[in-house]
Amino acid sequence: MQLAFCLYKYFPYGGLQRDFMRIALDCQDKGHKIRVYTLAWFGDVPEGFEVIIVPVTGLMSYTRYQRYTAWVQNAIKKMPVDCVVGINKMPGLDIYYAADSCYEEKARSQRGWFYRLLPRYKHFADYERAVFGNDNNVEILMISKTQEPFFKKYYGTDPARLHFLPPGISRDRIAPKNASDVRRDKRAELEIPAAHHLVLMVGSGFIKKGLDRALLAIKSLPDTTLAKTSFCIVGEDNHVPFMRRAARLGIQDKVMFLSGRDDIPQLMQAADILLHPALDENAGIVLLEAIVAGLPVLATDICGYGHYVVEADVGALVSSPFNQTELNQKLLLLMQSDRREEWQRKGRRFAQTANIYSLPQEAGRIIESFFGRGQSSAKLGTLAFALFKYFPFGGLQRDFLRVAKNCQARGYKIRVYTLSWDGDIPTDFEIVMVPVTALSNHRKYELYSDWVNTHLQSQPVSGVIGFNKMPGLDVYYAADACYEDKARNQRSFLYRLLPRYKHFARFEKAVFDKSATTQILMIAAAQQSLFQKYYDTPESRFHLLPPGIAADRRDLGGRDEMRMSLRLEFGIDDDQLLLLMVGSGFITKGVDRAIEGIKSLPTELRDRTQLIVVGQDNPKSFLRQASKLGLEKHVTILSEGRSDIPRFFLGADLLVHPAYAENTGTVILEAMIAGLPVLVSDVCGYAHYVNQAEAGRVLSAPFSQEEFDQILKQMLLSDERDEWGINGQRFGTYADIYSMPDKAVDIIAETVPQC
Repeated sequence: MQLAFCLYKYFPYGGLQRDFMRIALDCQDKGHKIRVYTLAWFGDVPEGFEVIIVPVTGLMSYTRYQRYTAWVQNAIKKMPVDCVVGINKMPGLDIYYAADSCYEEKARSQRGWFYRLLPRYKHFADYERAVFGNDNNVEILMISKTQEPFFKKYYGTDPARLHFLPPGISRDRIAPKNASDVRRDKRAELEIPAAHHLVLMVGSGFIKKGLDRALLAIKSLPDTTLAKTSFCIVGEDNHVPFMRRAARLGIQDKVMFLSGRDDIPQLMQAADILLHPALDENAGIVLLEAIVAGLPVLATDICGYGHYVVEADVGALVSSPFNQTELNQKLLLLMQSDRREEWQRKGRRFAQTANIYSLPQEAGRIIESFFGRGQSSAKLGTLAFALFKYFPFGGLQRDFLRVAKNCQARGYKIRVYTLSWDGDIPTDFEIVMVPVTALSNHRKYELYSDWVNTHLQSQPVSGVIGFNKMPGLDVYYAADACYEDKARNQRSFLYRLLPRYKHFARFEKAVFDKSATTQILMIAAAQQSLFQKYYDTPESRFHLLPPGIAADRRDLGGRDEMRMSLRLEFGIDDDQLLLLMVGSGFITKGVDRAIEGIKSLPTELRDRTQLIVVGQDNPKSFLRQASKLGLEKHVTILSEGRSDIPRFFLGADLLVHPAYAENTGTVILEAMIAGLPVLVSDVCGYAHYVNQAEAGRVLSAPFSQEEFDQILKQMLLSDERDEWGINGQRFGTYADIYSMPDKAVDIIAETVPQC
């Protein structure tokens, strides 16, 4: 039988990935052919496996998964299989291995009602329903009974489709006969004295596994106990912010990170406690592996396999809701206990009697009885995007490209009208260069609008989406602030007599007037009231979008190497402090304020502080300012933009964004989730996320240079920067800040007719 396994990503040390590998190998041993569809594969490929790397990309994870699903289903049509086994939830499966918890329950219990209006929620809810809904017949391999009530509650899943599997740990985790020798040798390798405590934590995804909780628990130990304690963390993730956190807590000499390892059984023999204070864990295979190794366990009770700790009587659980004090107290009690030999004995007994090894075999038995299937999709019409100018590094331009590509991925053809295009053209985009010129911008935009509308009459489209204000739009992406409000509050009445004002006011009215029909995609809620004040725009035409930052700003690999390479490129030593500004339009972004802030620093601090500004604009006036202040060696301006912004986030110590005006400020979120603390002015539409995440500081209004100077100094000297960075990264794991393109496409699809 030919089996197709669908797995988004494979790497050797993930629990889900290890389960997949054991199941697939067992099926192969039974004589079945194995084909794997995956977005990425790290590690050796087993002999006889056909691994197909699915060639799709997407800025949002769920967009990537949608494209992956469509690609796989099309591939299976061309190369049929007997059974499709999903290790991740998706449509078109015969078998699903239910390693993840119930998404619908988490969305309803941990999020507000607004979250359920977003495309991210829609995607994952639809994918979960495609598996658990009663209108399909997917057979479900359950690894934890804790989730069963939720799937029945929300989907009414037929119990006959739920197959509960025993755990499937490897027998090499069982304590060997020479366990004492292994313990001695491994401790010698790690340079841990026999009389010291070794606390072990195992798992990739340090935030989700609760490493910040664990560090606080280690810090809480009495000085006499802490002096004889080492904390070892094994897993694949970025350890730098947590090592900095440990340093801030004063326990850096007690903490070691070992990355992914093949010697987990030996480390478990060397350790005294497995610490696993996870925030979310459907199963937690490492708990069982520790138990059979004779290693006592301290875990949170949300872990699906946590009940085995109680059943085997080899440790303790921290009750929900989580309490840090309870974790601290139970850790100390376990470390002071004289029950180690008893736990080892109970662990060995549990290893001999419990059914905790047969998951692959039981899963393989169920898989053998099913057959595959496939789906298809339809093609939609053409969308015209109106954008005055495209260049790769502008925030508006990047938003446009993400939205357009998502429309293309859903089946629309893409046509773009622009005055200039700088950069690569995406595959199958039709770029129409509008051939108009004029001495003034407003006159050029008038000619552009007339030309585009004439061209659309001869070559019509399903819908017109504008990223600049102009007449004739079906949908407008409202990246700019209200022009009328700025004209009335920041200019004299004489300004409103000029043709420039009349042009921009007319173009804004064409979009927002109550008599217009343009649907408006809002990215900053604060501006809506201004548009309604001046144009009486109906509430129903506004659609507030979540942020839409690119996922590559969060999932940054090789963090240490990227930080080092950037600093080497610009000659910045490890002991120097690097300030970063990112954004085109240097005046608006407040580059002058940042330079003044550096000048205000105490001499010793200023001497080891550097500022790098990245964006597209004329740098001359700011370089003159730096020279006048004696800061030539402290200020670098990269005025042609860069495509490697994530390197700058990792290489810097603080993002400064003292903008004069900023409707949103996407770079603020990008820096936060990359682990870079931020200092921003409160005029930025996204500044509130900084306070929400506790990832830096927000300046009060009205702006004060003195306040900026003072807070800049405080942040550069503060030992809280590591904590701000960790908080920002954690925020990136749960906040809905990625789904703007898909939400925008949903609204576009509802607005324009299909072919």
